[in-house]
Amino acid sequence: MILTVDCWVLPVNGRVVGNLYKKHGLALFARNVRGYMGKNTPVNREMQNTLRNAPEMFIHHNNGVTIACDGVEEKGPVLVVKRPQIINGQQTTRSLNSSLNSENASVLVKVVRLPSRY
Repeated sequence: MILTVDCWVLPVNGRVVGNLYKKHGLALFARNVRGYMGKNTPVNREMQNTLRNAPEMFIHHNNGVTIACDGVEEKGPVLVVKRPQIINGQQTTRSLNSSLNSENASVLVKVVRLPSRY
């Protein structure tokens, strides 16, 4: 059997990524291997500092977010992701969600479409 995995890598507005958490809550991270470390960790404080003082540099200082899903629909330049699971980037997503300045930041997002049984 051949397993087909499709992947997209693209910059996404920080507010869009933060709003995923607002929309889906903790269920968004059900398949994430690590839990939230807390907003007071050195890494999360630095993300907030970058978002506050230099949001345009966020994409350069951050490793991004990986989203696994079982469906993607391309609508022009927009990807509609079905049943997203953030499997890497919970700290980033939650930092973007809590920042008032995330709309001025971008983050690199990797979307991986897997068959639904994975």
